[in-house]
Amino acid sequence: MAEGVEASAHELLNEATEWLQYARGMTQLLAEWVEEVEVVDRGKMVLALGAIEAMTSHGVACAAQAHVRVLGAR
Repeated sequence: MAEGVEASAHELLNEATEWLQYARGMTQLLAEWVEEVEVVDRGKMVLALGAIEAMTSHGVACAAQAHVRVLGAR
């Protein structure tokens, strides 16, 4: 995790991109799964949506921290 004090804005943006790509991939996988099944398992849906939320939140937090680093460097 690049969120430490030592992480540069560049490293944080790379990590943000990586986590947001994971979230996008999980969203696509979930959409395909929902389209294919006749009955959606609510527990699996909740788990998948929670994972997407966590990945997205982490990516956004990394991007926000990178923004702070860039502004602090000015």
